[in-house]
Amino acid sequence: MTQPRQVDEGNAESLCRARFYALMIERDLFGEVRLVRAWGRIGTQGSELVQVFATEAEATEALQALATAKRRRGYRDL
Repeated sequence: MTQPRQVDEGNAESLCRARFYALMIERDLFGEVRLVRAWGRIGTQGSELVQVFATEAEATEALQALATAKRRRGYRDL
C-alpha cells in the first residue's frame, strides 16, 4: 500500500488558468521510494512523472526543492 507523505497542490493564478500540481512520496509494492509528480488543468486527468530514490531522505529533499520552485511560480499549498 502506498502512503503519501506530503501533497502540494495549487493554482497558477498568474496565468489565469485553473491548474494543479501535486507532489507525494510513496513506497511501491517492492519497497522502492518514489516521488510522484502530477500536474495539469483542473478537471482533466493531467500527466504524471515518477522518480525512484534510494532513500526517503533523498526523495524528501527533491520534493522540497520542487515545492519551493512551484511556490515561486504562483502555486499555493492547499
